[in-house]
Amino acid sequence: NSFTHADIMKRCKTQISTPNNHLIVAELDGTIIGYTTLHIFPAVYMPVDEAMISDLFVLEEYTAKGAGALLLAHLEKIASEHGAIVALYNNNTRVPSRSDFYDAHKWENAKHLDVYIKKLGKSAQLIDF
Repeated sequence: NSFTHADIMKRCKTQISTPNNHLIVAELDGTIIGYTTLHIFPAVYMPVDEAMISDLFVLEEYTAKGAGALLLAHLEKIASEHGAIVALYNNNTRVPSRSDFYDAHKWENAKHLDVYIKKLGKSAQLIDF
């Protein structure tokens, strides 16, 4: 049971046709070298929208060369334009390079939520559970 190119294309089409979902790709000379997915939705615990990154991927040979940073900056811009004041990313803390990447881009490790967060506006306040 393999996941084919057609399966991936179908999922990409679903992603970009769903309101408030964003699929952002990084290209170099016509080749996709990375992507990220962003979902914007009403927060339950505060009266604003929040943004969730469900994936951010860059091919290994292009890591630490700026593609991930550009993808991250672009999704932060989209989230802010949608009025989201907090962005979340569920970090796999067993992968130190991911932690280092988000730390370097001024994201905070919200240990009580097991996610990385970034306040996107001056009015952002988090509720500590």
